[in-house]
Amino acid sequence: MLNYGALSHWFLIRQFLSAFCSSSQLFDVFAASLVHKVHTIWLDRNAIRLSFANVSLHASMAKISSFVAMFGANSKGNCVVMDEVFLNNFLITPSYRLVREIMSVIWKPPTITWVKANIDGSVLNLNSSCGGIFRDFRGTYLGGFACNLGHGTVFEAGLTGLMFAMEYAASHNWSRLWLESDSSTAIQAFKDHSIIPLCLRNRWYNCMQLDLMVICSHIYREVTVVLTLWLHWDKTSLPILGSILCQFLSRLILL
Repeated sequence: MLNYGALSHWFLIRQFLSAFCSSSQLFDVFAASLVHKVHTIWLDRNAIRLSFANVSLHASMAKISSFVAMFGANSKGNCVVMDEVFLNNFLITPSYRLVREIMSVIWKPPTITWVKANIDGSVLNLNSSCGGIFRDFRGTYLGGFACNLGHGTVFEAGLTGLMFAMEYAASHNWSRLWLESDSSTAIQAFKDHSIIPLCLRNRWYNCMQLDLMVICSHIYREVTVVLTLWLHWDKTSLPILGSILCQFLSRLILL
């Protein structure tokens, strides 16, 4: 018969251990230690009362340690560096979490005579927006834009941001434009025009007719944090402060 009282106690113990354990492997070790301590005490108690056996405290502790070490070594969980000392006391080999290769994500300036535009699109509560920041080969802030697009998708926001950037560059007579976006799908539109929505296709073709030399590349989202901040500033009707913030953060990224 299922003992619901014992189950409720076990759930409480799990919550208690989860609050104090920094990793899943350490949680398994603590749980095994608790279970085997109770089990060993129960067995020793029965041996003393029923068989009148002489129970050695050292032998009981060694048995508990061996069971905990075996359970910890077979654990499927992972640990963090701070758990290493504790696990070594039980002769348990730490199983560290697998970490992906760490790469440096930084903004790279364009070559001389080129202008680089970092574009970002955002959707929040079904409302889309896009923005862009323009900088030269020194990293100097040349200008930017932010626009609320209304209802739309992330892809449409990223694509509209690219078109805004090309139109903005043409209006300032920047003939060599390097577009950089974290939307790989929007960048793919330069190679495959069929993925462009019909509502944006005419404007896209008009942008292709502008007298611009354009190259495009993908960038990780961590670099576009400046644009994300600016989009939020723009949504709160503070475009001037947003522009000042972008100039400050643009210089900060280059440090």
